[in-house]
Amino acid sequence: MSRTPPVIEEFAGADDPVVLDALSTQRRNGRGWTNIEPVIDAEYEPPAPGLFAFLGGSTHHVPTATVLAGAAHRGGFKPTTVGIEHATGPRVVARLRGLAIAVPDGWRVLQDHPRRGLVLGAPFDTPVGPLLAWVLTASSALCQVEATGRWRATIFDSEAP
Repeated sequence: MSRTPPVIEEFAGADDPVVLDALSTQRRNGRGWTNIEPVIDAEYEPPAPGLFAFLGGSTHHVPTATVLAGAAHRGGFKPTTVGIEHATGPRVVARLRGLAIAVPDGWRVLQDHPRRGLVLGAPFDTPVGPLLAWVLTASSALCQVEATGRWRATIFDSEAP
Protein backbone atom coordinates (compact mmCIF):
# COMPACT_ATOMS: atom_id res chain seq x y z
CA MET A 1 0.00 0.00 0.00
CA SER A 2 1.47 3.35 -0.98
CA ARG A 3 0.84 6.50 0.97
CA THR A 4 0.34 10.04 -0.11
CA PRO A 5 2.51 12.62 1.68
CA PRO A 6 0.89 13.99 4.83
CA VAL A 7 -0.84 17.35 4.83
CA ILE A 8 0.19 19.67 7.67
CA GLU A 9 -2.39 22.19 8.82
CA GLU A 10 -1.92 24.73 11.60
CA PHE A 11 -5.25 25.71 13.09
CA ALA A 12 -6.82 27.60 15.98
CA GLY A 13 -9.70 25.46 17.24
CA ALA A 14 -12.17 22.63 16.91
CA ASP A 15 -14.14 24.45 14.20
CA ASP A 16 -11.32 24.39 11.62
CA PRO A 17 -12.90 23.33 8.30
CA VAL A 18 -9.74 21.69 6.87
CA VAL A 19 -9.21 19.41 9.87
CA LEU A 20 -12.92 18.61 10.23
CA ASP A 21 -13.13 17.76 6.53
CA ALA A 22 -10.04 15.54 6.77
CA LEU A 23 -11.47 13.63 9.73
CA SER A 24 -14.81 13.22 7.94
CA THR A 25 -13.11 12.04 4.75
CA GLN A 26 -10.94 9.55 6.64
CA ARG A 27 -14.02 8.10 8.34
CA ARG A 28 -15.99 7.97 5.08
CA ASN A 29 -13.09 6.22 3.31
CA GLY A 30 -12.32 3.97 6.28
CA ARG A 31 -8.62 4.77 6.19
CA GLY A 32 -6.12 7.32 7.37
CA TRP A 33 -5.20 9.01 10.62
CA THR A 34 -4.45 12.47 11.95
CA ASN A 35 -1.84 13.46 14.54
CA ILE A 36 -2.65 16.60 16.52
CA GLU A 37 -0.20 18.55 18.69
CA PRO A 38 -0.26 21.92 20.40
CA VAL A 39 2.05 24.47 18.82
CA ILE A 40 4.84 25.42 21.22
CA ASP A 41 7.02 28.54 20.90
CA ALA A 42 10.71 27.66 20.54
CA GLU A 43 11.57 29.20 23.91
CA TYR A 44 9.21 26.75 25.68
CA GLU A 45 10.14 23.60 23.74
CA PRO A 46 11.18 20.90 26.21
CA PRO A 47 14.68 19.51 25.79
CA ALA A 48 15.13 16.39 23.66
CA PRO A 49 15.07 13.15 25.63
CA GLY A 50 18.49 11.89 26.70
CA LEU A 51 20.22 8.75 25.54
CA PHE A 52 18.68 6.59 28.29
CA ALA A 53 15.18 8.10 28.23
CA PHE A 54 13.74 4.72 27.26
CA LEU A 55 14.53 3.47 30.79
CA GLY A 56 12.42 6.13 32.51
CA GLY A 57 8.91 7.44 32.24
CA SER A 58 7.22 9.02 29.27
CA THR A 59 8.94 11.94 27.56
CA HIS A 60 5.82 13.36 25.90
CA HIS A 61 5.67 16.69 27.76
CA VAL A 62 3.92 18.02 24.67
CA PRO A 63 1.08 15.54 24.07
CA THR A 64 0.50 14.00 20.68
CA ALA A 65 -3.04 12.91 19.93
CA THR A 66 -3.83 10.51 17.11
CA VAL A 67 -7.29 10.03 15.63
CA LEU A 68 -7.48 6.81 13.61
CA ALA A 69 -10.52 6.57 11.37
CA GLY A 70 -13.07 3.88 12.12
CA ALA A 71 -14.23 1.68 9.26
CA ALA A 72 -16.93 -0.66 8.11
CA HIS A 73 -15.89 -4.15 9.17
CA ARG A 74 -17.62 -7.54 8.78
CA GLY A 75 -21.12 -6.18 8.64
CA GLY A 76 -20.48 -3.67 11.45
CA PHE A 77 -18.10 -0.86 12.20
CA LYS A 78 -14.71 -0.62 13.88
CA PRO A 79 -14.64 2.31 16.30
CA THR A 80 -12.68 5.46 15.71
CA THR A 81 -9.58 5.26 17.91
CA VAL A 82 -8.35 8.29 19.83
CA GLY A 83 -4.91 8.05 21.43
CA ILE A 84 -2.96 10.61 23.43
CA GLU A 85 0.72 10.19 24.32
CA HIS A 86 1.44 12.25 27.43
CA ALA A 87 3.88 12.48 30.34
CA THR A 88 1.44 13.14 33.17
CA GLY A 89 1.66 9.72 34.81
CA PRO A 90 -0.80 6.95 35.60
CA ARG A 91 -4.61 7.06 35.73
CA VAL A 92 -5.04 9.95 33.32
CA VAL A 93 -8.76 9.14 32.86
CA ALA A 94 -9.36 9.88 36.55
CA ARG A 95 -7.21 13.01 36.38
CA LEU A 96 -9.14 14.32 33.37
CA ARG A 97 -12.46 13.52 35.06
CA GLY A 98 -11.26 15.59 38.04
CA LEU A 99 -10.75 18.50 35.62
CA ALA A 100 -14.31 18.06 34.28
CA ILE A 101 -12.99 16.44 31.09
CA ALA A 102 -14.68 13.06 31.32
CA VAL A 103 -14.45 10.42 28.63
CA PRO A 104 -17.60 11.05 26.56
CA ASP A 105 -20.58 8.72 26.98
CA GLY A 106 -20.35 5.74 24.66
CA TRP A 107 -16.56 5.91 24.35
CA ARG A 108 -14.52 3.02 25.79
CA VAL A 109 -11.19 3.23 27.57
CA LEU A 110 -8.94 0.75 25.75
CA GLN A 111 -5.70 1.74 27.50
CA ASP A 112 -4.68 4.12 30.28
CA HIS A 113 -0.97 3.57 30.73
CA PRO A 114 1.68 6.02 32.00
CA ARG A 115 4.20 5.15 29.26
CA ARG A 116 2.04 4.03 26.34
CA GLY A 117 -0.61 6.70 26.80
CA LEU A 118 -4.38 6.89 26.71
CA VAL A 119 -6.34 5.06 24.02
CA LEU A 120 -10.10 5.39 23.62
CA GLY A 121 -12.57 3.81 21.23
CA ALA A 122 -15.23 6.24 20.02
CA PRO A 123 -18.35 4.97 18.25
CA PHE A 124 -17.92 5.03 14.49
CA ASP A 125 -20.69 7.60 14.06
CA THR A 126 -19.32 10.10 16.61
CA PRO A 127 -19.58 13.56 15.00
CA VAL A 128 -16.10 14.84 14.15
CA GLY A 129 -16.69 18.30 15.67
CA PRO A 130 -17.26 17.09 19.24
CA LEU A 131 -14.54 14.45 18.79
CA LEU A 132 -11.97 17.10 17.80
CA ALA A 133 -13.15 19.43 20.57
CA TRP A 134 -12.62 16.68 23.18
CA VAL A 135 -9.15 15.87 21.80
CA LEU A 136 -8.09 19.53 21.99
CA THR A 137 -9.51 20.00 25.49
CA ALA A 138 -7.86 16.84 26.85
CA SER A 139 -4.56 17.58 25.11
CA SER A 140 -4.53 21.13 26.53
CA ALA A 141 -5.01 19.74 30.03
CA LEU A 142 -2.18 17.21 29.54
CA CYS A 143 0.35 19.63 28.02
CA GLN A 144 3.19 20.28 30.47
CA VAL A 145 4.71 23.29 28.73
CA GLU A 146 3.27 26.62 27.73
CA ALA A 147 1.47 26.38 24.39
CA THR A 148 0.48 29.13 21.95
CA GLY A 149 -3.20 28.17 21.76
CA ARG A 150 -2.76 27.00 18.17
CA TRP A 151 -2.59 23.41 16.95
CA ARG A 152 -0.82 21.43 14.26
CA ALA A 153 -2.56 18.57 12.49
CA THR A 154 -0.56 16.13 10.38
CA ILE A 155 -3.10 14.40 8.18
CA PHE A 156 -2.24 10.99 6.71
CA ASP A 157 -4.48 9.32 4.16
CA SER A 158 -3.20 5.97 2.99
CA GLU A 159 -4.24 5.23 -0.57
CA ALA A 160 -6.39 2.24 -1.35
CA PRO A 161 -4.31 -0.78 -2.38
